[in-house]
Amino acid sequence: GFCALAGDLGAQLVLAEAGTSATLGAEARVDAWLETYNGGVSAGVINTGKTMRNASFPKEWNTDPYVLAPQALPELKVDTSVTGVGKLGWDRHEGIVTQNIFGPYDARLLRRTFTTLGQTVHFRAGSPPSMYAKWTAFLAAHPGSWSTLTKCPTQTILENGAWQMRVRAESKSSASSGAALVLSGSGDPGYHFTAAG
Repeated sequence: GFCALAGDLGAQLVLAEAGTSATLGAEARVDAWLETYNGGVSAGVINTGKTMRNASFPKEWNTDPYVLAPQALPELKVDTSVTGVGKLGWDRHEGIVTQNIFGPYDARLLRRTFTTLGQTVHFRAGSPPSMYAKWTAFLAAHPGSWSTLTKCPTQTILENGAWQMRVRAESKSSASSGAALVLSGSGDPGYHFTAAG
């Protein structure tokens, strides 16, 4: 979805800006914070949830951060948590952070990119709690759209939606303060940005 596209692009841009290749011996940290998600809940998201509940797979996949990168070199597998963020956590730049609704998917997809590129990256995917408050307020401001939230967003949601993600990278071996950038877009995130990507 849109989060994985934005996170993948943002991560590589901030790693380059931070001046690190993140290769072995040059570990880096990357955080992707979804700060705004104003959109509907797509039918794809709903059906993915239903499929996952009915799917059978090894239970360790629930907790394996590298499940999508099974062939990755062991020395590239530096994370032990899927999202890197518990129910509540602290980030010195963002403040309080929590789970991002797309985080478990995003984190695994980005780790596949990192390991494919031979990058040693400690990655976290989350959101400030304010993202959920803003999303709730957005949905409350569009009550006529509620009946279609689990199908396809109304034209109003498609047009008035928006998203914003802040991505930050820091080299573990450099005195540099790192780099950050903000990626954002207008329109329903799942239908505008994902479709364009």
